Formats: sequence, structure tokens, C-alpha cells
Amino acid sequence: MTTMDEIPKRPADVLPMSSEQFMFAVQVGNAAGAYRMPMESPAGFGISLEMEDGITQRFRLNDVPENRFGIALKQHFGNDRLALASFMLRWFALVRILKCDECQTYIRPDSDSGARLIHSSVFDVAATQPLNESWEFDRDTFFTPVAELSAIDPNSPTA
Repeated sequence: MTTMDEIPKRPADVLPMSSEQFMFAVQVGNAAGAYRMPMESPAGFGISLEMEDGITQRFRLNDVPENRFGIALKQHFGNDRLALASFMLRWFALVRILKCDECQTYIRPDSDSGARLIHSSVFDVAATQPLNESWEFDRDTFFTPVAELSAIDPNSPTA
């Protein structure tokens, strides 16, 4: 059973990761979500959570890309639940910041597949940038290191 003691209680508790660790985890999750790796269907998984009233409730998962992403990362991180939670919180913050206007400078379409190519500097910063009190990356501080890193290698999209 997962308990609240195993996840960060404050944004300051979210662990930083190396760029390589973060990108590898992103690639594992993306491969699972795109059905490009063998894995058991998430429909066979569930999670038990203890509610505030002390009752344990069981939730079952559907076989959808988002659940495949999460299950693959749970398997990747193994018993290190703090690392898993830290990655997932960073991932959710990254997904939010990718939608903002400032980030569009670092995203371009792939001419062959039409997929969005995101500059590697965005992932590099997401791996280590502290989360703010809203559990997000602060726009004012996030894009300064992104701009600095992207200036070093302007043609470095990774995902």
C-alpha cells in the first residue's frame, strides 16, 4: 500500500535528478505509452490508498498510454518511491510549462513525423529546477538557464 510518507510533502522535498536520469525515465515512459515496449497491461494493476477516514480504497487502472507511462516508471524506479514521486512531480510540472508561450521557442515540429521536438535544454532544466509552492516550475527562473543552455547547442531537440 502506498502511504503519504513515501512522497514529498513540500516542493522543497522533490529530489533533483541528473539530466541523463531524467531523460532516460522520459524515454522509458514514452516508449511504454506509445506501446513500443513489452509490458503487462496496466489493467492488471491497481493501487490501494488509505483515505483520511482510515478506510483503504482500491483503485484499478485502465490500459491507456498515461497508465502505461506510470507503470513503466514505477517498474523502472523499483522500490525507490521517493525518486519515482520526484520524477513524476517534475514530469507534471514540465507538462504544464510546455504549454506556456515562453516555451514555444524551444519546440518545433518534426518535418517527417509531425511530432513535437523539444530542445534538450528544457529537459536538462526540468531535471534540477526547484518546484515552487504551487508544485510547478517558476517561469521567471526556469527559462533563464534554458536560454543559456540552448545557446550552447541551438540544434539539440531530443523528444
